[in-house]
Amino acid sequence: MFEVLADEVNTRVIANVSAIVAVVGIVIPFLLAVVQYRADRKLAARDAVLTTLETWGTRDNANERFEATEILKKYNSDDLTLGEILDDPVMSSKVISFLDTNEYLALYTLVDGDIGMRVDISKRMQRGAILRYWNSSNSFVRELRKHTENPKLYREFERLAKVFSE
Repeated sequence: MFEVLADEVNTRVIANVSAIVAVVGIVIPFLLAVVQYRADRKLAARDAVLTTLETWGTRDNANERFEATEILKKYNSDDLTLGEILDDPVMSSKVISFLDTNEYLALYTLVDGDIGMRVDISKRMQRGAILRYWNSSNSFVRELRKHTENPKLYREFERLAKVFSE
């Protein structure tokens, strides 16, 4: 009688262990895939930031920054409205590209870890430009946030300007 019970217990244990092994065989590869996916996304984001920063100092980019700040000056002096800028594909492209570049720069500077620049070094190198750029785009960004109903739009650019102004 005890042998029959022992055999039945052994059969159940083997079935349970087999089920656990099968589940683990499914769960572990899934978890590894999730970890790899997150790592790939992080690398892709880093590569996008680094590509943006590589173009930051080029002559073409300097011209685009100048053109974008000129458009923002007209906006700040009420010569252009948000709608006029957004409706014009050339102007909106220049201004949005300018803001995106500054957002990427802010993310790169403020992020901790392997891709983050030290804020103190970045502050010495770019403080004046970032403060000028934020001051020229501050009111535009605030109105754009209301227009798009996205209060987080260019938040890191704003945060970097605040850090640099201290």
